Amino acid sequence: MSRFTIVFEPGEFAYRVRAERALREVARGLGLTRRLGRVIVRVRPAIATDEAVALWREGRRVALRLDLDLGNFLTARGRRALSKSSYTPADAPRHRYSDRTARTTFLHELSHVADALRHGIDSNDVPRGRWASFNEAWNVWIDGRLTRRGEPALTKGQRWAAFDHTFGRRGRPRVWSRLVFDRLWRAETLSQRDLLEAVELLVG
Repeated sequence: MSRFTIVFEPGEFAYRVRAERALREVARGLGLTRRLGRVIVRVRPAIATDEAVALWREGRRVALRLDLDLGNFLTARGRRALSKSSYTPADAPRHRYSDRTARTTFLHELSHVADALRHGIDSNDVPRGRWASFNEAWNVWIDGRLTRRGEPALTKGQRWAAFDHTFGRRGRPRVWSRLVFDRLWRAETLSQRDLLEAVELLVG
């Protein structure tokens, strides 16, 4: 089996061994092992937050960079407990690592890559000013599928809260946004056009 390369930044990341194992297992489960080339995981020192960004370039092998807050490797309780500390990615307490939280992040971010390869979803090919809306609609579709498969993901309530924050002030009735949200959450297969049409319904 072909193995892709994983590079953590910083190289002394306290959870590197366990996080690399989780990342490889997630990639295998999504059928990406043979498609990935070099994966760079940049762990930012932010503890209280769990922002995550995936950037990739397609080719014979996908070059992928994951920019992740340190909070993506901690439980919510762990983030609260360490939020006022001065720990860095290199010296974070080993016992605070959460494999489930890390897998949740990896599953979501690598699902974006899998969708790009299998369904042609491309957030770069989105009208100007619609990227955040498009990405949030895509997030709902991803987490709905992961949840149905019994994989760790944001709950429907958590995803709705993020969705409502993005679209709740756009002038559309909230019930309208909920109808679009539920359709995205339940969908098994969507196209680039389907996601763009959902955004059009939400923001006009």
